[in-house]
Amino acid sequence: MKVLYVFIFLLASCTAGASTITVLTHNAEDSLFRDEDGETKGIKHSGRRAFTYELAKDMMQRMNLMGEIKNVPLSRGLHLITHKDNYALFHVAWTKKRATKFKWVGPIISNKMYIYKNSSNIVESASLNDLDLNSRFCLVRHSITSEIVAAHGMRNIVKATNYKSCFKMLAAGRVDYTSIADNDFNWLKSKLTPSSLHQIQRTNVMLGETEGFIAFSKNVSDDEIDRWQASLDHIKASGRYQQLVDEFLYGE
Repeated sequence: MKVLYVFIFLLASCTAGASTITVLTHNAEDSLFRDEDGETKGIKHSGRRAFTYELAKDMMQRMNLMGEIKNVPLSRGLHLITHKDNYALFHVAWTKKRATKFKWVGPIISNKMYIYKNSSNIVESASLNDLDLNSRFCLVRHSITSEIVAAHGMRNIVKATNYKSCFKMLAAGRVDYTSIADNDFNWLKSKLTPSSLHQIQRTNVMLGETEGFIAFSKNVSDDEIDRWQASLDHIKASGRYQQLVDEFLYGE
């Protein structure tokens, strides 16, 4: 049975009537664990999900805030911060299309996203324009990669709930391409069999480079957003941010 990680932060405020903000992460079940004391922690060297989780914890501790986290599918998290008050979700790629839908704190991470193919595919591609528009392309629902590929005109997009599913389909030859951020692929390798990994090859095509943020419901006050941003800025300036990068984001 999968463990759900609840990360509900009770945010103290200098003003009366402060609301409880429910903070979410997404698709992080393979990057988190509970220690012997029952505390949820990121798995070291497992990629951006663990890194952003630990970064958010540090931000909250600096603001003397306590709570837990709820791990949800990306589509669920985006729905909640779009349609419900007092939610936050990390990390979310900032785009012009999303810019006015939420309030933002960050950036907390940057991502380079590359296209991967089945190793039996001998076609060499230099850009997205080189790919056959009828190619079967597996993408995570509501991800920034799905927006980029759809905007390019790809006609045969297969939607999945997570990257692991896409790469399993790619290794099995059920799709032609998929995409993932470079700093996530190290985590993914540990979740696939050696035979599956043998069937996967990164292309030279970088689908895009994005910055990830914490996105908040529009009703959250600007003062609260500023407080979160100040906490993040302090962590970056102190050197703690780089320590977390070294400990959680990249492989050993």
